[in-house]
Amino acid sequence: MADQKVDSTTKLALVAAVVLALSAALIDSGMVAWVIGPLCLLLSFYVMSRVRLLYALLGVMFISLTIENRQEAPAAGKWQSPFIHLGTLMMVHLNQMTGIGWMSFSGTDVMLIFLILLTFYRGMQGAKFDSARITVPKPLITLAYLGLAGAAFI
Repeated sequence: MADQKVDSTTKLALVAAVVLALSAALIDSGMVAWVIGPLCLLLSFYVMSRVRLLYALLGVMFISLTIENRQEAPAAGKWQSPFIHLGTLMMVHLNQMTGIGWMSFSGTDVMLIFLILLTFYRGMQGAKFDSARITVPKPLITLAYLGLAGAAFI
């Protein structure tokens, strides 16, 4: 099944979010990051709402696996990449960054909750946007259950 084409406004929003995030990382100022951050978040939500869930989840997974987490002290704290603040935003609870006590969730949690709500919304609207399902072979399902059972004993 061929994927639907992504419209030009979605591509433009993605490019704008990436350029803004890169410029905020290169400027390396906390005040600039607080101004650009919410705009990048809104652009990311727009892009995720316009593409298939598979692509949105792959993007969140890529960022989660490649951006460094400040709490893990990469390079023993001797060097920090320009994206350490993005990693902090995505991996560390927001109450540690903002000082607001009720924000005990990370940026990745916000992205995943948005995608879950988007899934429910698309399902209630009867959208066929993400209707392509691939059947999983029986041995893989059995191995998944075996893995879950094994994890219960750890």
